[in-house]
Amino acid sequence: MSKKRGLSVEEKRSRMLEIFYEKKDVFQLKDLEKICPKEKGIVAQSVKDVLQSLVDDGLVDSEKIGTSIYFWAFPSKAFNNRKRKIDDLGAKLEDSRQKVRRLDKQLEDAKCGREESDERESVLKELAEKRQELADLKAKIEKYRDCDPAVLEEVKKQIVISREAANRTQNHFHQFYVILLPTSALLAHLPTLGAKKRQELANLKAKIEKYRDCDPAVLEEVKKQIYYSREAANRWTDNIFAIKSWCKNKFFFEDFVLNKQFGVSEDLDYVE
Repeated sequence: MSKKRGLSVEEKRSRMLEIFYEKKDVFQLKDLEKICPKEKGIVAQSVKDVLQSLVDDGLVDSEKIGTSIYFWAFPSKAFNNRKRKIDDLGAKLEDSRQKVRRLDKQLEDAKCGREESDERESVLKELAEKRQELADLKAKIEKYRDCDPAVLEEVKKQIVISREAANRTQNHFHQFYVILLPTSALLAHLPTLGAKKRQELANLKAKIEKYRDCDPAVLEEVKKQIYYSREAANRWTDNIFAIKSWCKNKFFFEDFVLNKQFGVSEDLDYVE
């Protein structure tokens, strides 16, 4: 003989409500724990949880009087609950129908003017072209994002500062030469100054590469400053060679000795 199947939660809830509707009475928990197993086959251990679920859903009323809690549910309550639920569902159904009607109207309005025609195809084609143009313009904006006027103005300022620094350094060189600065001190300064000018020239070249697609007038100005910086760097190279030649003739130093003593690179040459 097969084992008897237990009741599901919904079956327990339904059977417990039958007790309330049939008896039309008020109960305490202990009363239901005695009645439910005998009359409806609901095990006593589950009565409390099933009862609480019915209270939570508003199907059973409860009230605490003194130290005791009483429970009740009359058939009229079930009828009223069902009627209220039907009314709610009816209102939702009508609301859904109105939504469907509004959407149908919007659909018809949206279809208006979208009938297949040569004119519509032409407009759609033009729209696609304009969208592509917009995408291309956005790509160009991204490409030229570094060409902001403020950035270009900063480049101009840096060029002016570099030119003034080159001129100041050249003036210093002439002053040192006139007052016969000790040869060792002068030679110690020359390689550093020459290297600095070369670095400035490299920086300017990097800037013109960065802004090669920018305003032509700005680029032309940058090119001019590169030319001036290259000339200044080569003048310093001339100065270094001249001082080395003077030292060799005056003190009979070898080239490699001077280079090593004063940090002059062996491959020092003019900037192309």
